[in-house]
Amino acid sequence: MTGDTYGVEVWGNYQVSAWWRLTAGANWLHKNLHFEPGSSQLGGVALAGDDPTYQVSARSTMDLAPNWVLNLDLRRIGALPSPASPAYTELDSRIGWSVSPSVELSLTRSNLLHPQHLEFGTAVSPIQLGPNGVETGRSFLVAAHWRF
Repeated sequence: MTGDTYGVEVWGNYQVSAWWRLTAGANWLHKNLHFEPGSSQLGGVALAGDDPTYQVSARSTMDLAPNWVLNLDLRRIGALPSPASPAYTELDSRIGWSVSPSVELSLTRSNLLHPQHLEFGTAVSPIQLGPNGVETGRSFLVAAHWRF
């Protein structure tokens, strides 16, 4: 297989106030892949080139109190070409409490905008073969971090 890729990635930060920061970014990708003459073409070009043409994200970080932080992450992921997979938009949230300089407790909620969405493929399947896809749903994570 041979080909070329090019794209652009842009990120920025803005300090709204002493306790609130906004971060946003985006990337765009173009690929032109093809098999060289005489190659086996095993797996197909689509397998190597199944990436979204764009991804956009925005984050809001707020220091709610001296030891509390709230993050809101919004992302838009472009459609996948093969197998055709729809674009999606999702929101995640995380609240963290620094109990001490070495201990942090947090609660993270993922995929808050939709009960579930396809991230790959057009149909849900317990295995990832051909056009069958992988679906993800809402989730939450309780975490404790100990730094030593």
